[in-house]
Amino acid sequence: MSEENKALDESEERWRKAKEYIKDNKEKYEEDLNYQYPPQYYSFPTGYTLTGIEIGFVDLVLFLVKLAIASIPAGLIMLFVYGILVFMAGMIGLGAMLTF
Repeated sequence: MSEENKALDESEERWRKAKEYIKDNKEKYEEDLNYQYPPQYYSFPTGYTLTGIEIGFVDLVLFLVKLAIASIPAGLIMLFVYGILVFMAGMIGLGAMLTF
């Protein structure tokens, strides 16, 4: 038997087993399909005040270092946008000066 036929037979066998499993567990699948989800609203308790956060010094330093590294791309993008705005404002001003 060639490798291709063997793989085909194994595939057919897996499909047959999957169909039998689904047939044997049909009630369970129907129960899962008819599941009624709870309502999607949230009720938050009121009257609580956060008074402090317990965090270790090393964990806080590591968090702030990660925050600083993550803010570098955002700063570069803002610098690029600022450069474009200044360039356009400069060209408007230069155009106004050259019209006289």
